[in-house]
Amino acid sequence: MKLKLCAVLLCMLATLSAGAQLFSPNLTQTIGTGANISYFVVNFDDAPGFKNDPASDFVFGYKWDFGPGSVAPTGDDMLHALIAPGTGVGLQAVEGSFPGFGNFVSSLTFGSHSQTGDFALNQSFWSYWLTTGERLGQNPNDWSSSGVGIGSRVLANNSYDGWNFSAFGSHFAPSAPSTPEPSACLLFAMGSGGILVMGRKPARKKRRQQSNIPARG
Repeated sequence: MKLKLCAVLLCMLATLSAGAQLFSPNLTQTIGTGANISYFVVNFDDAPGFKNDPASDFVFGYKWDFGPGSVAPTGDDMLHALIAPGTGVGLQAVEGSFPGFGNFVSSLTFGSHSQTGDFALNQSFWSYWLTTGERLGQNPNDWSSSGVGIGSRVLANNSYDGWNFSAFGSHFAPSAPSTPEPSACLLFAMGSGGILVMGRKPARKKRRQQSNIPARG
């Protein structure tokens, strides 16, 4: 009975721990200094038909501190820090502007990957998405369309900005490469093994009965 109760409690603890953890991205590179960090996710989707190719997905970290008056940087500040000469990142970007919306990314290049939106040719464009490390920790697909331009997006600690290249009418949320974490099932299995070992009672040694039969001469 005690073993079953301990197993149930351990399972509940492992589930709660897994649900509360932050998403752990597989970072391509991190720049900047500061107590806070935000992430810039890029999905080039350069497979035929704008299909996602994990080899063309990248995550860049951007460390920062609040400025005067506790003002946080914007998504545009993060982008310009990443593409600035001398950072060694190698990311390139071209921005455009749309009335009532603000700045948006029209072209991104990194290494051998490059995509430029061309609505007239194939209705392709870079869609802009937002989320947090807490949300991705619960569900790696939990993103929301930005609804604002990159210059109006204010960063927060563990915030994510995602850019996904796709065709109009069929755009999907980005996919952020993650670092594998021990699963709740693995933790439970390890803990259960410990409970079984700890809960097992040592075998009792049989007492030798003294014989009253006299020894033969």
